[in-house]
Amino acid sequence: MKFTTKIFFSILFIPAHIFAYTDSDFDGVEDALDKCPNSSIIDIVDKDGCVVEKLESPHHFDIILGVKSIKIKDKRTQKNYYLTLQTAQVDYFYKDFSLNVTTSKNSSKMEDTYVSFKYKYKYNKFINLYTSFNVVLPTHKNYYDNNRADYGMSQSIYYKKDNLSLFGAYRFTKINDEDISSYSLLYQNTNSYMVGFGYNFIKDLYSSISLSSVDSIYKDTESSQSSNLYFLYSINDNWFVNTSFTKTYNEKTISDTISFKVGFYY
Repeated sequence: MKFTTKIFFSILFIPAHIFAYTDSDFDGVEDALDKCPNSSIIDIVDKDGCVVEKLESPHHFDIILGVKSIKIKDKRTQKNYYLTLQTAQVDYFYKDFSLNVTTSKNSSKMEDTYVSFKYKYKYNKFINLYTSFNVVLPTHKNYYDNNRADYGMSQSIYYKKDNLSLFGAYRFTKINDEDISSYSLLYQNTNSYMVGFGYNFIKDLYSSISLSSVDSIYKDTESSQSSNLYFLYSINDNWFVNTSFTKTYNEKTISDTISFKVGFYY
């Protein structure tokens, strides 16, 4: 009878002992002994529960959604036209390689979709160089149904020291849209140039100013010049927002564009 009673109380004690053990961050170290109680579940920790090696994946992604508002002024008629676009962007990062897909739509139809494959390589501790191959997919169906996929490449340079950054880029695009002589639609390949500088005012707030010149896709048409003011704010390690203000001039129009985007990085 005494032996049976001892077994009975031992069985009752076992679950009580188990439930007394807690490990809130699932690192294998009991909370009562854990000196670093908020370590990540994927990290390797020591006997005190503190990280000795972070197991961070080389694969990263972000998703960015936004809205773009454009006011276009016709120089000849002095009339203003307004356009609102919803934008979507997905980026994939693997070490020094990245893939970008960007598209937009207005209330009734899609615009073209841009795909970019980019590779980053370090020149020295201050300078990074970027080479990218770009494709413009004809997801926008125009009135003439002559929109075709365009291809190009670009080379850019980025210099950063302390909080200051300088950057510049050149892009060439092979325009494959079909000419329509009866409507005087004659296309040409384009070149674009961009220079700018940026500054980190605080750790999580970055701003830049840039100037660019872009050839028209139409023959015998002057290029466009743009100025851009850009802000990026990191809310935390995952969420961020950015906004930009762009003014563009060409021989026919003046346009003002305001863009606001929200992104999630993981």
